[in-house]
Amino acid sequence: MNFFKKKQPQLASQIGQGETLLKDVEQALHTWQNAQRFTDLSVRKEEVDHAIFYLQVTEKRYTYLLGKVRKRRIKKEA
Repeated sequence: MNFFKKKQPQLASQIGQGETLLKDVEQALHTWQNAQRFTDLSVRKEEVDHAIFYLQVTEKRYTYLLGKVRKRRIKKEA
C-alpha cells in the first residue's frame, strides 16, 4: 500500500507543473506577439536592432516551451 501512496504526490506535482508550463506558453505567446508589434512600430536604427533581437529571443522562448509541452504529451501517451 505504501507504494501507491508515494506515487500520488508525484502525480499531483506533475499535474501542477503541466498547468504552470501551459501558463508559461501562453505568456510567452503574448510576449512574442508584443515583440512583433514593437518591431512593426520601430523607427530608428537602434530601435529596429533592439526590436529584431527581442523578437528573435521571444520567438525562441515560445518554440522552446512548445517543444517541452510536446515532449510531455508524448511521454504521457506512451
